[in-house]
Amino acid sequence: MYIAGRKEEGFVVRATGQLHAYLNRCPHTGTTLDWVPGRFFSADGKMLVCQTHGALFAPLGGACLHGPCPTGLTQLPLREIENKLLVPVRLDSGPLDLAPLDSNSLDPNPEKGETHV
Repeated sequence: MYIAGRKEEGFVVRATGQLHAYLNRCPHTGTTLDWVPGRFFSADGKMLVCQTHGALFAPLGGACLHGPCPTGLTQLPLREIENKLLVPVRLDSGPLDLAPLDSNSLDPNPEKGETHV
């Protein structure tokens, strides 16, 4: 996806049975969150973790729960229509341009309920 003309990456998690999409960027350092590509959850599977400094985020809403993060994670618009996830292709000042996720581009981790976009 592109935000203000810059290519960005996001990820999708399932928390309490609901899907949530976030920008894969730590609000503190700007680095990606995943400690191993496509792995976002803590060892116990309860929190999202920043690989750089161990900040903890709530999977439901992305709030910063622990660490030097000044804000929570940036949520991304996500819709599910006819068993397809729709995520933005661009997030600029104009209307959202949503496109379906290609199942070939997903890196699922069903044990932790996460999918890499």
